[in-house]
Amino acid sequence: MNQRLIRLPQVKAMVGLGRSSIYDRIKRGEFPQQIKLGRSSGWVEAEVQVWISEQIQASRREQVNALAHSPATR
Repeated sequence: MNQRLIRLPQVKAMVGLGRSSIYDRIKRGEFPQQIKLGRSSGWVEAEVQVWISEQIQASRREQVNALAHSPATR
């Protein structure tokens, strides 16, 4: 597992969200918590990657559920 710390610009590029959206999701417990590094912050890259994987899996589940409930599959 990659234990590298990444800064906000990298996180934003990886997840496709803006600063406010990332911090809002952190407050709601829906995004990995940052680690304070003195005056700045960083995220554990592996935790961000896990979050991305979870979003992909959730999207696939939604697609499968939509197909299962569509009139064409009945």
